[in-house]
Amino acid sequence: MSKNILLDTNILKNLVSRTEFSPYLKQIMVWQERGDIVVFYPETLKGEWEKHREEELKKISDVIRKHQHTIKVSELFNSPPDIGEPQLEIADRRLKAQVNEIDKILESAVQISNENIAAGRMWEQKKKSRAPFRTKKNSFNDAIILFATLEELVRLEEKELYFFSENHTDFAAPGNEELIHPDISTIYPSISINYYSNVVKGLAELVELGLPSAKKELSNGKYKISKFFTEDLSKNIVEQLGTYINKRFNDIEFLPKRLFCFHSPLMIGDEFKEVQKPFVLQTDNEKVYDLFLKFAEKDFDLSLKDDERTESDYSIMELSRFLRRNLVNEITYNNQKVKIPVQKVNDCECAVCNFGKLKFSTSYAMLSTIESEAPTLKNAYVFYLHGNWKMSISILLSISEMAEKEKKWLTYYIAKYNLLLLGRLLRFQDTKSNFPELLLMQLREINMVYVFKPT
Repeated sequence: MSKNILLDTNILKNLVSRTEFSPYLKQIMVWQERGDIVVFYPETLKGEWEKHREEELKKISDVIRKHQHTIKVSELFNSPPDIGEPQLEIADRRLKAQVNEIDKILESAVQISNENIAAGRMWEQKKKSRAPFRTKKNSFNDAIILFATLEELVRLEEKELYFFSENHTDFAAPGNEELIHPDISTIYPSISINYYSNVVKGLAELVELGLPSAKKELSNGKYKISKFFTEDLSKNIVEQLGTYINKRFNDIEFLPKRLFCFHSPLMIGDEFKEVQKPFVLQTDNEKVYDLFLKFAEKDFDLSLKDDERTESDYSIMELSRFLRRNLVNEITYNNQKVKIPVQKVNDCECAVCNFGKLKFSTSYAMLSTIESEAPTLKNAYVFYLHGNWKMSISILLSISEMAEKEKKWLTYYIAKYNLLLLGRLLRFQDTKSNFPELLLMQLREINMVYVFKPT
């Protein structure tokens, strides 16, 4: 049976950690997702949280800003710190995600909009100087939040409430901070009010009562599914996949399977349990499986002429080629599997492929056109392959600067790492005529720990 929960404003604020994603918030998230608890959300609490959530976001920004200042000071004294901007960006997102998760908890809670009876109770207690007005005389919002929830429980004929509030001065019984004040419990004799002024102790007691521990839940090999991009569910599955892949791979052609296979629309549930099989993409989206099943079966006629194919046909073929290029040869869904057909493709005529086919005059002739294109990692490689390391370095410098501004940290890392390698290679060559010594020194001194430190 679900436990009825009320978290007051201060408890919500304290669930936002400034050093890690709060494990106590994670525990509440797991319970609500499982249906182990029912959270109540009175209108007055909504108004208070809307104000305090902005304050919590600002406090997190202040913490990140202090770390940024520390980094700048370290750079001034030529003493690279252990963390850099990429790590701070990750930390900023991780900490602020707590506020968004609290929003989700409250959005899924029982909304209480009618507080008229609760307001009457509040004024009655205030007039008689009864809890929660025995010590503080301005506990108006605290009183309405609790009374509105209790009135809703009476209406629903519920018998129990687990109430979390640090305001033990007003809510706790005299001499015992673990019991609700009798001034309150006597008003609602049909409801057992379990009061906790300490969220850690309260959550631990709920675990003792039989609710599952989040630590055990998270140790079962399941992972949360992240949603990096806004989805348009009105689009068909081909368009959804195309949009996701274009955004995920907008500046890089290849990623390890783990970095792109566990996001919507390939995964649409809240979590997944990874099956570690090489060359296999697992999906819980039946539409994805059916799409590639149709492609693999006879009803998708690969012998059709070009003018007989639809735009959707070409999209599916391109998606299949893309997955094959990223080492996905098979798709599984609910113990079913389908192999992605190997397609015959036309020979590529890019500069890299022409170079590989020993068509050097053709590939070198293409460099002047490539030089005027926007900087990309592939173009940097093209010039490196053709011996023009100076242009390759110039492109990589542009890419790293752009990627840092746009917070594309994987691209930033790749560009910096290749600059470091080029700097080391050039140490053994006569570079005086082409490369300033200061530039080479800067390349060789790139600190990859500063650029990216795995967490």
